[in-house]
Amino acid sequence: MLFCRGCCELVHQGKMRQHVVNTLDVSVQKQLPYCITPGHEEYRCDLFCQDTNEFICLLCQAEQHRHHQCFPTIKAAHLAKEELSEWIAHTNTRKGKLKAVVKSMDIVMDTIEKRAEDELMNLDELLNALIDKLEQQAKMVSDKIVENKIQEINKLCRVRKEIVTTIANMNDDLARVERAINQSDAVELILCNVEVVKQPPPLTIHLPQYTLPVVGPDQELGQCFSVDFLPSQDPVFLDPVFQDIVIPPPVEDLHPEKIMPPDGVTRIGTGVSADYEWALDVLEKGDFITVSTNSLIATTNCNDVYEQSAILGNVAMDHSVWYWKVKMLNLVGSKQVCFGVTRKPFDHTNPKPYKCMWGWSSNGCALPSYETRNAEAKVHSGDEVWLKLDCDLGRIEAYWPATGMSGNIDIGVKAQGKQLYPVFVLARRGNTVQTEPVKYWEIQD
Repeated sequence: MLFCRGCCELVHQGKMRQHVVNTLDVSVQKQLPYCITPGHEEYRCDLFCQDTNEFICLLCQAEQHRHHQCFPTIKAAHLAKEELSEWIAHTNTRKGKLKAVVKSMDIVMDTIEKRAEDELMNLDELLNALIDKLEQQAKMVSDKIVENKIQEINKLCRVRKEIVTTIANMNDDLARVERAINQSDAVELILCNVEVVKQPPPLTIHLPQYTLPVVGPDQELGQCFSVDFLPSQDPVFLDPVFQDIVIPPPVEDLHPEKIMPPDGVTRIGTGVSADYEWALDVLEKGDFITVSTNSLIATTNCNDVYEQSAILGNVAMDHSVWYWKVKMLNLVGSKQVCFGVTRKPFDHTNPKPYKCMWGWSSNGCALPSYETRNAEAKVHSGDEVWLKLDCDLGRIEAYWPATGMSGNIDIGVKAQGKQLYPVFVLARRGNTVQTEPVKYWEIQD
């Protein structure tokens, strides 16, 4: 209850000394406006109606607002001040997230810029190895890359500008609220609470999907150059829903100094053989793949020599160390079979699925870069390849027992703490592979 100083000293500091008294700053009462209701002009607006968000006098409450929830204006101002203080903390947090998104978008734009430059250099190197008559086609691909770079960066710049504008509006609201609090302006405090906190402007920011160019040789001699603009495999930088923004941790935090779990034991201490029982996922495969009854053998029935179809494992590898073996039961002709790991969702309609994975092909190429073939990494019917994925280090390793060849691919932040799945890409009718999850394997001297 609100009491004047005389009543407070008489009752609450006399007979009822145990009561806790909160003193209200009544100096703001002089700022209260007079009522504008006809016939009430001589009365000040001592009350605030929460139902209609209006300042009213005592006569207004007795007449039009008798069934409404009304508070003394000074008390309403103090309640508004508390809510505004909470809003400032919440808004500062949201503003921090937006600033982090802007920073991440700058990183993405730099990545697009650098990737475009790297791919243009790669294109030039390939172009120097080909005959002069293909220069015109290479120029067309180069123009596509530059055009895509401009479109993607312009698209991100537009969203970035929208976010920066939103931050500026937040700064204006913060300044207004802080000024009202510092000046103890009762009217402004209540108006800020009504207009800024309880009726905030809608905040909907949709972050765009961006693409990165990948240049490589095409299948036909007459089309030696092509470019694919693939969606980013790592959505950690830009999330499409503002409320679910995920800010990537600093790079230095991705390599903490800690004792890593030994091979064959998971982070929670259970045996690897218990956690690593997995098989091929019959629900996560392309149209041309058939799977054996034990879900460990996959065969393709692609009709065309250039058709490729993939199948994933049914387990998510997101921590500790994983081991499995791949055996080429039957390789038909020279068309490659690819093996390694990938992320979900996986596009089974992609004509080049090996560009969406990390691993190797049966003709000795590292993926997805499709580097120069290594003769010692080639495999034939009956050969095995042993694979190891260290989720904590973000690295996949392989060993070819037939030749003694070993290699590794550093996936980096795209693997650390993320869910990766075993993947096999088969081409040409009759290609058959078998997978065998094992507790561990080691290279014998």
